[in-house]
Amino acid sequence: MSKTMTAPHPHENPHCTEPEVDELCEAMCRLGYPSARRRSAVEALRHASLRRYRAGDVVIREGARSREVYVVRGGKLKVSQGARHEEHSMTLLPGDIVGEIGALHHVPRTATVKAERDSELFRIDDKTFDLLLRSSPEFRHVMEATAHVRRLGLD
Repeated sequence: MSKTMTAPHPHENPHCTEPEVDELCEAMCRLGYPSARRRSAVEALRHASLRRYRAGDVVIREGARSREVYVVRGGKLKVSQGARHEEHSMTLLPGDIVGEIGALHHVPRTATVKAERDSELFRIDDKTFDLLLRSSPEFRHVMEATAHVRRLGLD
């Protein structure tokens, strides 16, 4: 395996099925992506994958490089910050997005995210997320506002 390739996640479907892409598009529209641009979202999100995490698994580690965003399909995630990760900052549920701060601002992960119970997350790579942001100023604005509110809550 070359240095630029990463091993697939052990509980990952390499690409979402057509119904899963439709489900992800619906979730993105609820998150602020314009419904009128749904067709372009479908094309972009064909490269998304679905990852499964068991309760206790770390999804995102604070300080790690940001390479993707996730949309929660099912389950429950806990977001925490700090050396001991004892401070519980927020809970993520189906339909929530996570990883947007790092993807928007090209900074390391600002918090650790762990599965509180078995969970499924849609994984959107940073290039696809950037394409969605560039294709819709409205969506970019919503994601920037979401990131701003979350950063205030984490500090």
